[in-house]
Amino acid sequence: MSILIFILKLMGILLLLLLFLLALFLFHPIFYRIEGEIEEKTSVQGYFWWLFQILRLEFYLTDGKVKWKFRFFGVSKEFGAEDWEGETPFKDEPDCIETHGKTERKEERAAEIEEGREVSHGTAPRPKKSGKPKKASKEKPSQKKEKKTGKSGFSRMKEEFTDSGNRQAVTHLWREFCFLLSHLKPRHLKAELSFSTGDPAATGEVTGALALIPAVYRCGVHIYPDFLSEEWYVRGSFGMRGHMALVQTLRVLFRLIRDKNLRRLYYKLRK
Repeated sequence: MSILIFILKLMGILLLLLLFLLALFLFHPIFYRIEGEIEEKTSVQGYFWWLFQILRLEFYLTDGKVKWKFRFFGVSKEFGAEDWEGETPFKDEPDCIETHGKTERKEERAAEIEEGREVSHGTAPRPKKSGKPKKASKEKPSQKKEKKTGKSGFSRMKEEFTDSGNRQAVTHLWREFCFLLSHLKPRHLKAELSFSTGDPAATGEVTGALALIPAVYRCGVHIYPDFLSEEWYVRGSFGMRGHMALVQTLRVLFRLIRDKNLRRLYYKLRK
């Protein structure tokens, strides 16, 4: 009897542990932080971490080169632009083509093809055949078929856009995308930027358009227009922080899968 109680207790503890890990997996948010400077050389660095930084991903971007660093339980692995120092990731093609143990230069073969001569090892080029020029072939049935299918494809696309079910599916997809953005958007945002378009009138128009964006006057974003510069530029620094839980993504996927209109549109696009 005592052994049975011990086994039940052990199973209960394991079940609670699994439920705890599942809740941690779903509800523990993924944090991110991105900072950068826009100068003559733009540099951006970011951090993503999850589960109390047990999992951590870092990246650093500068001069079009990206360096990544992945860390799991304190063990890190770096990869990116520095792995290619002193060597090129793409190698040039060889200057010659090997055929049956012999080599032929690409330039010679291209010149021979332009002159209309056929290359053969150890034989003279074949003479050109004389005769009346062939008449232009009529349009093949397959080409006519392609034209017909093009017209039918256009009409089919028009029908798909005018279908009420497809419009509802696209509307639902857009609504779920905005839902994800609302949870993924930065909780903290700051920026100190100065810019110029080179034209005072255009700079004023851009400044007025930026003033209509809520993030500019609600968050710690400061944008300073330069009306005196005659060159286009954007300079400054920025930073953002935020987080999002995986359960929000799973909720969106579940709602999208349940939508009959989206499933019907997906099957139509696959055909």
